[in-house]
Amino acid sequence: MIPAALAFAAGAAQAAGPKVRVTNQCPEEMYLYLYYQPTAGDWRTAGWYTIAPGARTTLNHDGETIRHEFSKYLYVYADTASGHGYFNDAELGSQKLNEMLLIKAGDERYLKAYPATGETRDDIFDWMMRCDRY
Repeated sequence: MIPAALAFAAGAAQAAGPKVRVTNQCPEEMYLYLYYQPTAGDWRTAGWYTIAPGARTTLNHDGETIRHEFSKYLYVYADTASGHGYFNDAELGSQKLNEMLLIKAGDERYLKAYPATGETRDDIFDWMMRCDRY
């Protein structure tokens, strides 16, 4: 069972990069853990987020909107309770597997996080979460 919320240690103030907005294109709730860079060299984790099917949300933590800067993509771990997660290792090409990182969650687990690419427009980094095949 994936916990609904875990805290992470807040660091320096957020940069003025684009806000991170996520849309869940999966017919199940998705549980999301994020690895992002608000300022150059300052990678942070945030999670857990529970995102309802079809929901679109701007991510916040401790009352601040999460902003992502200085990288073409952020890294995410996203999965459903039934295991139809954002990425299916068997379907990923070697390029994506080479870009996979292990990130440490607030509960001391290590999660496989993959690059999430999106479009930045009007001060928003938009990312679409999808599921593997049903």
